[in-house]
Amino acid sequence: MKYFNPLVHGISGLLLAAVLAFGCGCRKAGESAAGSEAAAKSSMTSAFAAASPEVKTLADDAAAALATQDSGRAFLQLGALTARPDLTAEQRSAATESMRLASQQLRDAAAKGDQDAAKVLENYRATK
Repeated sequence: MKYFNPLVHGISGLLLAAVLAFGCGCRKAGESAAGSEAAAKSSMTSAFAAASPEVKTLADDAAAALATQDSGRAFLQLGALTARPDLTAEQRSAATESMRLASQQLRDAAAKGDQDAAKVLENYRATK
């Protein structure tokens, strides 16, 4: 039986909040969204290549969701992934950067009137 460790989950939550607060909107001028998505997918693929099957599947699904701009699904999967205490530093960094991209995609979609994206953001804000 696994035990809930509030310290680990609290640190993960703070890390996620810091990334979302400071990493949002930091795309370099001229950097395309497609380039960011491709880079995130590549980073996730290499960082999680040797991960356990469960973690690798979650990372692969999140990367695929980012690549297809299914930002809501990517955001939720990356949230679950970044909360895992068993990630390496490289894996956590790749997942956190991908989470930043998914967050940006969600905000962009919500600003354009996407109700699903707005609901995901609203639920996230209500539970953080």
